[in-house]
Amino acid sequence: MAREAFVTTVICEHPDRPKRIGGLCKSCYDRHLRITNPGYAERQRENYNRWKERHPERLRAAIERRKSCPEKRLKDKTTKRRYRLAAFGTSPEEIVAVREFQGGKCAICTRSLADTREHVDHCHDSGRFRGLLCNKCNNGLGWFDEDPEMLRKAVSYLEQPTISKFRAVAVGDNDND
Repeated sequence: MAREAFVTTVICEHPDRPKRIGGLCKSCYDRHLRITNPGYAERQRENYNRWKERHPERLRAAIERRKSCPEKRLKDKTTKRRYRLAAFGTSPEEIVAVREFQGGKCAICTRSLADTREHVDHCHDSGRFRGLLCNKCNNGLGWFDEDPEMLRKAVSYLEQPTISKFRAVAVGDNDND
């Protein structure tokens, strides 16, 4: 393929980086290849796996270097969070806005989110973001499989425990004798 024949509608997102074929930097060019050439991504994966097998010591050293550098660790964490939030249909900016909207409190129990681990609650069926919860409320919803009917039964039980119903029936039966 001649360089002149390269046509793209992809726009480079990195104006400060050196350009390659089609006016794209290396990362944008690779992304374009993965999109337009299905075999490219698979070949890249195979090449990387072969390299890992041939150079396990270099791989370990690279991982250790990355772990030892606080800036890179933070970047990894931030990138991972951004991707996870994108899967829920939200962004870090929207999380900040929702936190402010909720007054910095859990959407269920209104405990301060500053005092506990903040959870990005999402529907496990649709994957959509619902709000911010404290650790206890997030775990509680999980234990009830996010089933509203189960939660209604739990509320009913809390309002009138089984023992109260049992005693009412038991006392009622004794009165009839």
